[in-house]
Amino acid sequence: MGGERARVGGEHAVTFAAGAVAGAISRTATAPLDRLKVVQQVGGDAVSLSCLTREGGLPALFRGNSANVIKAVPEVGVKFLAFDAMSSLQDIGGGGGTPLSIRAKLLSGAMAGVASCLAVYPLEVVKTRMALGHTHYTSIAECVRHIVQVEGVVALSQGLGASLVGIVPFCALDLALYSSSKEYIAQRTGAEPSSVALLCCGGLSSAIAQAATYPLALIRTRLQAGGMHGHPRFGSMAECAVATMAQGGGVRALYRGLLPNMLKAVPSLSITYVIFENVKRGLGS
Repeated sequence: MGGERARVGGEHAVTFAAGAVAGAISRTATAPLDRLKVVQQVGGDAVSLSCLTREGGLPALFRGNSANVIKAVPEVGVKFLAFDAMSSLQDIGGGGGTPLSIRAKLLSGAMAGVASCLAVYPLEVVKTRMALGHTHYTSIAECVRHIVQVEGVVALSQGLGASLVGIVPFCALDLALYSSSKEYIAQRTGAEPSSVALLCCGGLSSAIAQAATYPLALIRTRLQAGGMHGHPRFGSMAECAVATMAQGGGVRALYRGLLPNMLKAVPSLSITYVIFENVKRGLGS
């Protein structure tokens, strides 16, 4: 019994570590597009990366990335760990030895999204505030102190409801589609998918999940920015959605920033999956 627990614990540690490494590398690689997406989501003037560089050169493209990386390490690690743990539990409950159904994978993905969101949410707010850059923060700690002093501790949870509502379908779709497509390739080829195949699986799953849930991501970002200079505070997700559409564009306004988000998120998640699988294999061996 003790040996089995140690083995399972070791597997979980490897999964978390592989996810943490993958999250840090992929988020840094796509940080400029992430900042552009955030600025566009809240209705900022910057419409291109060159607009951002005029604010402060190349470093301006990575503003908020320190918070993003610190957030991504536990977030991605917890996401993969929770997905594997939930999948294992359902596999045992189903008798084991057969691939999980798409319904079971969707449930595992949803639970993984909830766990990863709750684990790091205050850093999500900090990352958004630092990326917008209306107030120059020299560190994450300074940003946290300023938010708490000016708006109270509750401000660190702004947009949490929208995040949970958005992360559940996103992670459910992304992880379930990725897992299914990876299994399909392995069954057809009789071998572990190559890095190129994993890249394609991750790109397809993330693109579908992003397109399906993007309005919720936009609403979350605007709620997180509420209270900053030039950004109104909304009392609910519905109020935020109505105000966003009323500003111009109707329903299309809920997809503002979708292009940079897709250009950032699809390669970011694809890279995340490839790094995760290879690091996990390396650590596992």
